[in-house]
Amino acid sequence: MSLLSLPPELLCEVLNWSLPESFESLSLTCRKLYKIAQPLVPIHNSLRKRWQHDTGLTPRRGDSLRVLYEIALEPLVPRYIKRLNLQENDYVRWDIEYQDTEAAFRSDSDAMELIRKVVCESPYLKAADVDLESWWEEIEKESQSNLKDRNFHSVPFAIVSLLLFLPRIRELQLPRQWAELRLGSRFQDETEKRLIQPVMNALTTCPRTSGFEGKSLHELERILPHSSPDYERRAELQNLEHFLLLPNIREVFTTNCTAVNRHGGGAVSFDWTLPYHASRIRRIELAYSCMDPHSVSLLLSRVPSVEVFKYGHDIKWHGLQGDWNAARFVEAIAQCSGPRLLELAITVHSCLDMENGVTDFHAFKQLQKLEIDATIINAPPVWTGQRRGHDWHVPEGAARWTCDRLPCLATMLPPSLEELEINFDHDIGHDGTEDPLVDALTRDFASEREKRLPNLRKALWRQYRSDNARKLVESQGCSHEKFKGLAWDTMPRWVREFSFGIKFARD
Repeated sequence: MSLLSLPPELLCEVLNWSLPESFESLSLTCRKLYKIAQPLVPIHNSLRKRWQHDTGLTPRRGDSLRVLYEIALEPLVPRYIKRLNLQENDYVRWDIEYQDTEAAFRSDSDAMELIRKVVCESPYLKAADVDLESWWEEIEKESQSNLKDRNFHSVPFAIVSLLLFLPRIRELQLPRQWAELRLGSRFQDETEKRLIQPVMNALTTCPRTSGFEGKSLHELERILPHSSPDYERRAELQNLEHFLLLPNIREVFTTNCTAVNRHGGGAVSFDWTLPYHASRIRRIELAYSCMDPHSVSLLLSRVPSVEVFKYGHDIKWHGLQGDWNAARFVEAIAQCSGPRLLELAITVHSCLDMENGVTDFHAFKQLQKLEIDATIINAPPVWTGQRRGHDWHVPEGAARWTCDRLPCLATMLPPSLEELEINFDHDIGHDGTEDPLVDALTRDFASEREKRLPNLRKALWRQYRSDNARKLVESQGCSHEKFKGLAWDTMPRWVREFSFGIKFARD
């Protein structure tokens, strides 16, 4: 029996099931299907316009319970959501009338019961074996708190519940409240440990089980930042573990990412808590983040396909990682991902002191693009036995290391390199002498480049708000760029090109 021999009622049902992925192609197959599809076209167009690229640029942005309510009203909604931004919209002032409109469904027992039925039927909640009544009680508590405070921004149970209903989503920006969770931490709230942790575990592991019907987040490819750069904000890497192991995740962009396993990390340590499964991530960009070598090694140990890694170091609350060891950090990256990385950026947003400096990138055998701050080189190499910072050390009888002992930068780089960018500041002494760091790194650069770097077509030195090093740089066959921005921490190109930009907290 051919498809077209079915009665119109069944053909209409077939077209309904094709929404949204195959609806247009199927309805244009022939005149008969086109005619039967006409009543569904307005529905399809309306849902696609509202949800397919929902960036949340409305006052209700960040209200996960509201999205769940719309899903309960129209079950087709989740199949249209491809991009979802749950960040609250700080630039919209909610008037009382609008707030009352948004709050209306929360005060409606029938509406809340509709949401309850949809949420509690999730196969993930059943697989996690959590108490459904307890789960719904937590959502109701959050809802009542929202009503009292007239603040409808998402809170944990509503957020996690929404994550269970996103089968087609490709790009997700979590709300800043996600950073308040302590998933996998020994400091985790007991309620979160009892309810949220097993549900998040199920969300990650169950789709790999044969016959499991849930496919939420199965097509997710990209995670975007959920907090603005801030000294006092720690977006723990542990809270992203479940997303890192999703089957189709490819790119992770985040800010304030914090993971310190040693030297005072304590409550912000990172470890893999789920059964081993290699992540398929290819790009990781961590701006204004705070990690130590041990943590980055753990992260990359399960990301064998990573090709792009970019990291900007930033001190966090209580001076966490104020003294940072760039040499050990890059060494950890090289040990895990050195043979595969194509692009690498290591820059510094803030740092009290650099313990050891990087002097060798040869472990990155396929590296094509490298961007660094000169700061990560301006410290004693590990092999000297010296260390700067609070726990400084100089071996007995050794002369204190100075940057004029550095070799030419070209000798540190792999022959595969095609593009090089160095961000630096440069002071010329009162007697006209050059900055010893830049002088050492550029010494004989042209001749060493010719011998060692056959593929290097771009060598750019970007100077902070000055061009007094232009002559020195250009004399070695390199390009010079004067960075005119006000903030040093935004000078690296990769930071300014960070996916969808970095949203800074409002003053």
